[in-house]
Amino acid sequence: MMNDATAVLAIINGIRDEFTEVLPICCDRDPAYIAFEVVSREDLLNEKSSSRGSNCTSVDALIMAKHKTGKTYLIPIEWKYTEHYPTFDKSTEGEMGSKGLERQRRYNHLINLSTQLVSLEKYEESIYYQEPFYQLMRQTLWAEQIIAHRSTEVLKADDYWHVHVIPKDNDELLNCEYKVSGKGMEDTWRSVLNVQSKYTIVDPSTLLAPLTFRKDYSSLVEYLKVRYW
Repeated sequence: MMNDATAVLAIINGIRDEFTEVLPICCDRDPAYIAFEVVSREDLLNEKSSSRGSNCTSVDALIMAKHKTGKTYLIPIEWKYTEHYPTFDKSTEGEMGSKGLERQRRYNHLINLSTQLVSLEKYEESIYYQEPFYQLMRQTLWAEQIIAHRSTEVLKADDYWHVHVIPKDNDELLNCEYKVSGKGMEDTWRSVLNVQSKYTIVDPSTLLAPLTFRKDYSSLVEYLKVRYW
């Protein structure tokens, strides 16, 4: 599928019908229309590393597409299946909170600079340092910083759209009452987003629904139905 531009375009237009073409992603040796476990070229989030498999922010999958406005969009995709997260504060972890303080040193300033994330008076023990929001925060900053540094980054884009793939029946992730808000996952995360259209949650069967009309993907669709849907 990653080499099938028609299929990849159909997938993203199936949930947001605004794109005219998908673009080869040149961060891999063999450019394709989907790249996996993507990181930035430079360390844009103060993480001291920017390599696949290292301790740095990455996205499960990435698509790049031309929007009908002419802008080039990054489409980072975070894919969940049965994940759920215990209450754990990443802003206070470690001896005397050392790991948590290091995380705050990395990200707090970038959150304050963000046009998408709401700035807070206090970041310690905040939504941004509780999973799954900690991961979403870092991926949002990642997309913003890629765009801000497009003159030097391999991935050159004007805007982004963050796609979160979660099965609708994953109640432990979606419908957990999160301590930081007393609400479910989507309402909690949307409460700190300035532009709601930049974030979409979609069920995997909905995301890949356009493939059900393609005979050449019938075996893949049947496998997914049995294994994941």
